[in-house]
Amino acid sequence: MRAEDIFIGPILRRTQPDLVTICLATYGAMDLRFSVRERGAPAWLAHDDGPLVVQATPVLTFHFAHIRPTHALPTGVLLEYGIGVKGPGGVDYAPFEAVVRADLLSYRGNALPTFVLQSSGAPLHVLYGSCRKIHDAKGGKTDTLASGDAVVERAFASASRRPTVLCLGGDQIYADDVHDIVRQEIAVLSLRLQAGVREELPDAATMGAGGRERFLKRYAKFTSDDLMNHVARFSEYLALYGLMWNGRNWRRQYRELEHFTKTLPSARRLLANVPTYMIFDDHDVTDDWNLDLRWYEAVKRAPLGKRIVANALMAYWLCQGYGNDPDGFGPLLTKELAQLIEKRMKRYGDAEERFWKLDRWEFATPTTPFVYFLDTRTQRGARNDPPGTEKGAPAYLKSRDSWTATMSRLEPMLRRQGPSVPLVLVSAAPVFGFRWVEALQSCRSSSARTSTTTRTGRPTRDTSRTSSRSSPDATSSFSRATCTTASPPRCATPSSTRSARAARGRGARGPAASLSSPAVQAPRTARRPTRSSSSCAAARSTTTRAGSSPASRRG
Repeated sequence: MRAEDIFIGPILRRTQPDLVTICLATYGAMDLRFSVRERGAPAWLAHDDGPLVVQATPVLTFHFAHIRPTHALPTGVLLEYGIGVKGPGGVDYAPFEAVVRADLLSYRGNALPTFVLQSSGAPLHVLYGSCRKIHDAKGGKTDTLASGDAVVERAFASASRRPTVLCLGGDQIYADDVHDIVRQEIAVLSLRLQAGVREELPDAATMGAGGRERFLKRYAKFTSDDLMNHVARFSEYLALYGLMWNGRNWRRQYRELEHFTKTLPSARRLLANVPTYMIFDDHDVTDDWNLDLRWYEAVKRAPLGKRIVANALMAYWLCQGYGNDPDGFGPLLTKELAQLIEKRMKRYGDAEERFWKLDRWEFATPTTPFVYFLDTRTQRGARNDPPGTEKGAPAYLKSRDSWTATMSRLEPMLRRQGPSVPLVLVSAAPVFGFRWVEALQSCRSSSARTSTTTRTGRPTRDTSRTSSRSSPDATSSFSRATCTTASPPRCATPSSTRSARAARGRGARGPAASLSSPAVQAPRTARRPTRSSSSCAAARSTTTRAGSSPASRRG
């Protein structure tokens, strides 16, 4: 194993006393052992000698380790993990330690990446980020994952102060708004991933690497305003992840983008040392993804649109979705999805259908309080669901059936957690309405209303249709929150743009009962939208202890 053999990773994913999940993607196959121990201890506590291996492309292999100790791992202490290369002479951890040194994947000279498991009764230290775009003139030339890395470095040796989890709330990539330089890098890297054989796309005989806007609007039925360099092939989505998470995948430094590429080692180190949980929003697939049911049906009927969305979801499952909760997918479904990806060139129709129908994206972190990530994109409902005939109206974030399924999972978790612990939700799409966004989205259909009221028993409507430019704060909105046990806070119902912004800054608060009968009232009048607004500008709802730092700032 050499540093240049690694495509992405190692990324520390779901961790708990009885499971440590690690994702590593390599150029070429490797026989690996993943191990965990207390920091500096001579003996390993547990191993995984048979990680899940997915041959994503002819040259790219994903390894998912599931380290399951016989006895629970200790909490409140620093743990470290190693990756050994198995050979005739045994297992050799030295090559990975050399990679850690070469690529600065550990803190303060530690030989291996480290992490900490939350102790019973201890505060939950959370890092939160979203909307990470390589280029963003208005958002500022700052990749704030590097700021999160600095937080961990300062608290490296303190298990009581060190961040326990990193929560990424959507738009980890921007598949639609791709910089010209990034398009060139993707073209080269994706071809390498496919061993020089470019994937064929339906209706795309004349689609080149750039200038794709008119083509995708006509044949994929996409509606984004940023389609010129939109990624489309499975290998292109993977290549974009590779550029977002590993500086070695770039051919060279570019002055125009060096603000991003120079801090990639810090972002990569953060992902290697803090258990990371991620949920998609629209830009992880395409801008406006499932904006309304009419959009969903039009894109699914278009062979090219159906293919691109499936490609995005397959790449998302590998790079983000699976590691959130491997047991939530179960062994049979995991095997099915992995084989569909591996054999997609022969069974692309089967892969498309399966990933379009997949509904296992929601999950909760194994922490106290748990952080529950909502799927607000793939299970949407019509305004008059049932019967669901108003397909052109802005979609509800979740259909009635989907909301019932979510509640069936949440209610027993809330009973186990107890009424004194706050409920923490991550919603990729905005929960609280903005006047100007409501008005803008209403223009999407004559059946949409300027004034919207969430009805009892129904989830909120999507108000995320805006420009895809990021917020003026940073390339990736990032904040830190400390969650401790507290009485359930009261429900906040914004009734104006100002109050919605305030809710975003404080962390929206609401009791568990409000989930089954949401009563969010969107503003009734509209203001003219500003040019600097983002599709990610509306609130992402989480609940934290009163007085804590915001945990739901959305860029």
